[in-house]
Amino acid sequence: MTGLRRFLVALAACSFVAGCASAPISVSSRFAGTGEASPQQASVSRTAADFEDVARARGWIREAGSMETAMSWMGRLAGQSDEDASADRAPVARYLEANETALDAPGFAAHFLTDMTLAWELAGAVDNAAADLVGQGGGVSRNALSRSIGDVETVAARARDTLDLFDAVLANMPVPADDELASQLVAERDLFAVRTDSLRERVDELVELRRSNASDDSLS
Repeated sequence: MTGLRRFLVALAACSFVAGCASAPISVSSRFAGTGEASPQQASVSRTAADFEDVARARGWIREAGSMETAMSWMGRLAGQSDEDASADRAPVARYLEANETALDAPGFAAHFLTDMTLAWELAGAVDNAAADLVGQGGGVSRNALSRSIGDVETVAARARDTLDLFDAVLANMPVPADDELASQLVAERDLFAVRTDSLRERVDELVELRRSNASDDSLS
């Protein structure tokens, strides 16, 4: 790469990163300032943002800020290798670090149970909001419906990643001495798995709804 090209790439990176830092992106902002969202669509957006925020804060999924993402992207354009340590770090290690705990720490099993319960409750809120949107007929515009599909699809993917994490934790943590607690861990994991599958089905329903309403004047 020539010196001039490196300079232009670096200049573009600075401009791009500055823009990201000044205008962070969030799922919940998608309907801000617009009048085309129905209450059901707004509920989908809000519950999806809730899942995303909690999942990142509690280490269920990888935390990547807009500036970090921009620098990584511009680095690849400049021919640099992506050596993002957090991307390579095992999900279980990331989860433990985010929660400042260890698999064999006192009270870990109870803490983990709380996380799994919270995960399926948040995923369930998105699932229920999406079901309401399907029952309502898809909303007031095709564009808004497309955004809702994107919200639910994103949560479905995040939920699948979270389920993989939970399975890895269960496989590596010591078996609780309390049989009831051990049974609860398995039960909560299974409840979350059901919600994860349901979210995928809800995406398919919304996509089909959008397709079937493609010629409807109300979704012009």
